[in-house]
Amino acid sequence: MNKDIFKQFPIIQVNSEITLRELKHTDALAFKNILSHEKVSPYIPNDVIPSSIGHSLREINFLKGLFTNQQSVYWGIEHKTEGLIGTAGFESWLAFHNRLELAFELHPDYWGQGIMTSSLKCIIDYAFEIMQVNRIDAYTLVDNQRSHKILKKIGFIHEGTLHKYRMFNGQFVDIFIFGITTKNA
Repeated sequence: MNKDIFKQFPIIQVNSEITLRELKHTDALAFKNILSHEKVSPYIPNDVIPSSIGHSLREINFLKGLFTNQQSVYWGIEHKTEGLIGTAGFESWLAFHNRLELAFELHPDYWGQGIMTSSLKCIIDYAFEIMQVNRIDAYTLVDNQRSHKILKKIGFIHEGTLHKYRMFNGQFVDIFIFGITTKNA
């Protein structure tokens, strides 16, 4: 585990169009629009979906705080001409186990263009090479087919179903767990 990463927020140039960078307060409206979009919101807990700009700012502050508090890192996905179009990163870093938990969201206007696949490949490389972790997990709702496809495409292995594993909008739901390790990255 390399805690030196917290000296300066890592900016990653994915390609000529896409940059992974720190979330900003000026992203609040775009962030709200991403999470509240009708094609994205079914996979996001209701209490996380911003109901206002203030709520969006609180969620952004939480994600920024992961880095500030040296807990993890979560990026904004910025399109060169469109601004913030998504987010991706690690919701938690279990230091003792040297393991991260990956999460990601992308506005549907940008689905099917390889943006998330390219962004996640860069993030995974960063985690293994710079953060020096051993494993990355991703948990998805069982019906989130798009996320399953992306995770498999970038080398994650579907390891099983965790039955009634998470509370999601007032109900215990089944969750798929995907994992990637330094050996299969």
